[in-house]
Order: sequence, then C-alpha cells, then structure tokens
Amino acid sequence: MTILMTVRPALSYPWSRRCVEIETEKGALRIQLVTFEPGRQRDDAFEVWGITMPPEIARSAPRRKEEFFHGRIAARYAVATNRRDDECATTLFGPYSAEPVIGIGPHREPLWPEGFIGSITHCLGVAAAIAVPEGPQRGVGIDIEHVVAKPDAIAALLHVVIDATELECLRAVTTAWPFELLLTLVFSAKESFYKAAFAAVGRVFGFEAVRLHLIDAQREVLGFIVAQPLGAVFSKGYSFEVKFAVTAPGTVLTSFIW
Repeated sequence: MTILMTVRPALSYPWSRRCVEIETEKGALRIQLVTFEPGRQRDDAFEVWGITMPPEIARSAPRRKEEFFHGRIAARYAVATNRRDDECATTLFGPYSAEPVIGIGPHREPLWPEGFIGSITHCLGVAAAIAVPEGPQRGVGIDIEHVVAKPDAIAALLHVVIDATELECLRAVTTAWPFELLLTLVFSAKESFYKAAFAAVGRVFGFEAVRLHLIDAQREVLGFIVAQPLGAVFSKGYSFEVKFAVTAPGTVLTSFIW
C-alpha cells in the first residue's frame, strides 16, 4: 500500500482524506480514505456539501448518517479524480454540488454515474471509496474494518463467516499476526468479493459461497475458491485473490477487482 497524499478540506471540518494506492494484477487501485471524528457531524453537512440525503438515511441513527455522508464524500472524490485525471489534487476539496449524485439501489448498493463502477465502505471513524472507468474491469469491491476484539464479535464471525476448513487454514498461518486480525481479514475479503461480484451474480449470496484456501502475508493476498455456483463468471471452482493492507493500527482494508 502506498499513501499518495494526505490533505484536509478547504472548509473547516473535522475530517481529512488520504489517497492510497493498492497494487493488483490489473494495475494500481487508487482508494480515497476519509477519516473523521465520530459525533461531530454538522447539522447542515449534507446541504453544505451538496449531498442528497435519502429518506431512509434521514430516518436513521446519527452514526449511520455520519457513515453515509463521509462515504459519499469519499465516493465523490473517487469519481472526480478520474474525470479530472488528477487523482489527488488539492483543488478537489470543497463543496461540489454539481457533482453527480451516487444513488442507492434496491439492495443498498451504490448507483454510480454512467461509465463508472465503484465501491464504498465505512466503519467507525473512517470511510473509503473507489471508482474506476467501466470497460476492461467489470466489478470492483473494497471493504474497511476495525479488527474484531470483543469475544462475542469473534464468536459471531467464527459461526457465520468461516467453516472448519477455513479455520484450519487460519490456524496454519506461520505469522506473528494475531488470530483476530486474520479473522477480520477473511471477513473483509469476502465482503469485498461480494460487492465486486454482486452485479454479475444478480442475487444475494452468503459467506459460505466462497472458501479461503490461502493466506500470503508477503504478497498481501488472500486466496479463495468459489464453493457454490455463482453464475456464468464465478462458476464453482473459480479461484481468485483479494488484496489486503493494514491502513492504520487495528484497521484493515481489502480490495478485489475483476
């Protein structure tokens, strides 16, 4: 992972953005990370920055509004940097009410402007987004997570996200990384794959649809095999790799593009 730039917005606001670069077999992915202070959302933030607040978000809790807002800020920069061919220009900071609206689909997926595919993710205090021109790439997904620490959260991931074979794979990893970090990475990687593949698969599918078979800490990749048929592209037995990075202490980012 390469940090290309860290900048604060022109307006006084408690967040900053980093542009990070993840190297993949399909080239570099430039991901916009927005770090913010939870609980400090301005009441007029959506209006000031020209971001439409959907009715379901207006009815949601303050934390959900914060995450949605900062996710859309990151997405706006992700689209704008592609259009202006200036991935990390400081001139992008400020309200851009004329920028395209990124809507919400029936399955809560972001609806990107024509000609783009992308992905948005967020967790407490941080949001991230990527947008790439549609063409050779048919899908992209990213996911950011804080490493699970609470026993009940660990138990939930063990029950829902991985099976016995995958658990053996985690325990066989010869690295100094904590088990909780590896478990979080697998969860995040499956989320990234889901986001990238959803449009092609055309339906909701569970964590059991893909199975972990490889953890390569040196290359920063997780290897998976499709365990259940997921349409014409992702047939049973299809193998793929998800990139990962530790973006901050206790925070991981995964990405998949195809």
